[in-house]
Amino acid sequence: MSLVATATLERPIRLTWSGKAISKNRMHMPVRRNGKTRIIKTPEYRAFLDELALTFRGQKTCAIVEGEFSVEAHVSVGPRSDGQNLIDPIMDGLEQGGIVTSDLHLTSMAYNITHHKQGAPDQLSIDVHPIPAGRGT
Repeated sequence: MSLVATATLERPIRLTWSGKAISKNRMHMPVRRNGKTRIIKTPEYRAFLDELALTFRGQKTCAIVEGEFSVEAHVSVGPRSDGQNLIDPIMDGLEQGGIVTSDLHLTSMAYNITHHKQGAPDQLSIDVHPIPAGRGT
């Protein structure tokens, strides 16, 4: 039996994570090799993405969402953090965690940002809403 199937859920897929979030501002770094400069993902971002994906994979209760979907994200970050810079990492985590096949199928996103006290862990609460075939845009 394959785990790849179009989800037709009435309820959203709820995912949560807590820890130190890494924004897209720290996603890439230049590396010079053989006289050429390439842009690669930073070890810090790759570790964060691996942690997100592992957490999401552990909370997965249904088949992967192959078609269109929408997302509601509630993010709590430190007082000096820019919460909107977590949109790309969240979408990467959903893909790498096997929740969705591609963020290209995202039709809409609601994003709520709050700020917690300095030193408290960052929090993500994400609801993925699969859109049944024929009901999308």
